[in-house]
Amino acid sequence: MTALAKDLSSSAPGARPAEVTLVRGLDSVMGAALATASSCNERPVFLARKVFERLNVLLPALKELVRSSGPGTLVAVPKGYLERYRQEAEELSGYGLRVVESDAAFLDLMVACDTVIIGVPYGGDA
Repeated sequence: MTALAKDLSSSAPGARPAEVTLVRGLDSVMGAALATASSCNERPVFLARKVFERLNVLLPALKELVRSSGPGTLVAVPKGYLERYRQEAEELSGYGLRVVESDAAFLDLMVACDTVIIGVPYGGDA
């Protein structure tokens, strides 16, 4: 994980090492997402490959995210997911999240406020 942070930092022109932070644990990752989203007026965009499989764990943080950033937060999931997870997608839509399918949703990340948070599996965690 530390090597990934160094690689990302060195690949961004003009980036300082302090601009890449490694956060471990799903609660900490979601906390970082909430802090980032609530620090500016942008609605975050999520590319979410595992959101439906882990919805029971993620839902409280996603509700808080919608409260802090407003309805219309975009969650892009892989093609075919909306048919397979129709009920879960409707539940997310009911909380103000806009769920769409995309070829780009092959990993888990959030983009908002000049920040990208990349979710990397770490055992059974993030």
